[in-house]
Amino acid sequence: GILFVSLVLCGASSGVWAEAPLRLCKQNGRYVETGGGVPLFLVGYNAHNLDVDNSIGYERFLELNAQNRINYTRYFPSCGRMVETKGDKRWQMFADAGPHKVDLGKWRDGFWPRIAEHIAFMRDHGIVAHISVFEGCTQWKDHPFNAKFNINTDMGNVDRNGDGNGYEQGEFFDYEALVNPDATPEQKALKKYQERIVKQLLSTTSSFPNVMYEIGNELPNPGIKWVQYWVRFIRDRCDNLVTYNGSEG
Repeated sequence: GILFVSLVLCGASSGVWAEAPLRLCKQNGRYVETGGGVPLFLVGYNAHNLDVDNSIGYERFLELNAQNRINYTRYFPSCGRMVETKGDKRWQMFADAGPHKVDLGKWRDGFWPRIAEHIAFMRDHGIVAHISVFEGCTQWKDHPFNAKFNINTDMGNVDRNGDGNGYEQGEFFDYEALVNPDATPEQKALKKYQERIVKQLLSTTSSFPNVMYEIGNELPNPGIKWVQYWVRFIRDRCDNLVTYNGSEG
């Protein structure tokens, strides 16, 4: 799909960044400017990049973007779907724990350093990285939080109602698990693994001035309170802009 963001000045170069992150434009809050006050006209699109090993030459792709004044990409480091790697299917983010299984409590070696390299490369080429925190690309049948694909039994079956889809309110999108001190042990474990992803993502990327966040891309009706929780969670820890792209109307 094509995504464009209409802002005000064309072409972020690598020299426009200040130490502060992107912010709403002071003259017009419908637009964005750099931390140093330079307004931007952002031109770009989605990039479902699962390229920890640089197997598709992602940085060469970004170079071509920069050469053609494409200065925006929506970046999906949390994309959870299985990908083919050396004849096997695995998730990029989490450590392998058996055939088609991962450990949500361990990271794959090299994953987060590679993410930092990608964001630094974008910064150095004048590209804004709009990072989707909980992307909406992955169906439950391919999701690492699906009990079929992880060894983290402390969460229980996230598909609480057993209808074959755990990507629903009260399941993966469990607001009560996030805020209720009397949540069940399974709910508290779900919160732990979700927060672990977000904290690591922020630790790795929030210091980059070219980064802004998106809670999710067309998430299947997570509920506005669940979304607001993560907006506050991020804004309590950094000053980067946060957006949400919902599909529930």
